[in-house]
This record gives sequence, C-alpha cells and structure tokens, in this order.
Amino acid sequence: MEPITAIEALVVPSEGRIGEYITVKVRVTAEEICVLSLAQSIEGTTGTVNYKLGQAYPDDDLVVTWYSQIPLNLKPGSYLLRIEQIPPGEVAGDYVFSQSFIVKY
Repeated sequence: MEPITAIEALVVPSEGRIGEYITVKVRVTAEEICVLSLAQSIEGTTGTVNYKLGQAYPDDDLVVTWYSQIPLNLKPGSYLLRIEQIPPGEVAGDYVFSQSFIVKY
C-alpha cells in the first residue's frame, strides 16, 4: 500500500514496543482536530481494526504533536500508523497520513 502523505512528517517512528510511549509530530495544512491511530487488517476480510492513540489540535505553526502509549492489548505485528483530520462540526474526516508501523514485544 502506498503511504498517504498530504502533510509533512517531522517525527514519525516506524516501530515501537507494546506499552512504549512514542512521539509523533507532523505539520498539517489546516487548523482542524487530528486523530492518531494504529490500524490493522482483519484477516480474511476487507475490514480493519483501529486503535485510537490520541487527538490534538495544531499549534500556531500548524504542527501537531502526540506523545502516546502503544496499547498494552495490541498483538505484535504490522499496522498502519494513520492521521485523520476532522473538520469542525464533523465526526469523521480524511486520512492525511499513513505509513507502515511494526509493533514488537
């Protein structure tokens, strides 16, 4: 899968351990709430399971920073680290960033 890169990645790790805290920092294009999540495909289906890591608003320079813990209930494996921007008054938005992320023990 090709990564989605509608924003500038400043600090984005490609792997982490269960329970570890990771820092993700990106520059976005609009002052909209941003949601960071890990997504994993459900084997045998076209669906995914999303694990929300946090939400934040951009600062004055349109930079969003998360310091989030990789959930303790995740299983090691391949995930997508995704960022969704949600316009005001909406409950969902567009994924503006996506990259492979490996969860380890």
